[in-house]
Amino acid sequence: MNFRYSSTVLGIITLVSALTACSKNDATTNAPAQSDKAPSLADATSPQAAEQAKIKALPKGNPATPLSQYRELTSDKDVMFTYYAMSSLPVDYDKLLLNYSQDYRATSDEFKKQDIQKALKPKIDQEIANAKGVNYIKVKWDQFRLDKYDFQAKAFPQHTLTNDVNFGWGYDYRIEFSNGDDFKLLKVDDETKARIIEEKRSQGQSLDLLIYAFAQDSTLDQHHVKAQILKVVLVDKNGTELF
Repeated sequence: MNFRYSSTVLGIITLVSALTACSKNDATTNAPAQSDKAPSLADATSPQAAEQAKIKALPKGNPATPLSQYRELTSDKDVMFTYYAMSSLPVDYDKLLLNYSQDYRATSDEFKKQDIQKALKPKIDQEIANAKGVNYIKVKWDQFRLDKYDFQAKAFPQHTLTNDVNFGWGYDYRIEFSNGDDFKLLKVDDETKARIIEEKRSQGQSLDLLIYAFAQDSTLDQHHVKAQILKVVLVDKNGTELF
């Protein structure tokens, strides 16, 4: 009698324990992961979210555009003309001429400055007009730095080109890339090509990155052209395409 009673009690305890464990497991399985939680109001209204929304709203370029249609920018003057071609603000001729004319920079005579401005204004206006509507641009980033080859990712990591950096020859007019973070890993699946690049990289040879981009907008707070990268090409010091 006592034995049968003890067995029954033990069976009930075991059943209750099993049901409790199942309940806990189900609750754990069905609970949303931290990453699955909907963004909070603070997240949705953060400066980062606002910046991402701005980037998404920008016009996008066509990656199929022939490379022959890209206009190469080779100096801060070219960036400057592209900036004013895209800007809705009136041209600041004084600031522009400080970058454009050495004679203008060198003189403190206001009458001479006015004479130089009158003489150069038609040429400047023409340069800006030539840049209007030409959104496909190309720049060469000299001595571009790659990290060592990542065999698992089959790519060269790099931290030179990101959303947080800007590119240019001077300090006043620059290019910032809206999707630079997308190129943190430069994929090279072909091991033969990867070996060549890694050899040149490890020996400290100069590598340049040709960036083909679409000019999207101009910033109001800074003299920057915001651009979307469509294609990158790595070349060696002789201009030979590596990937």
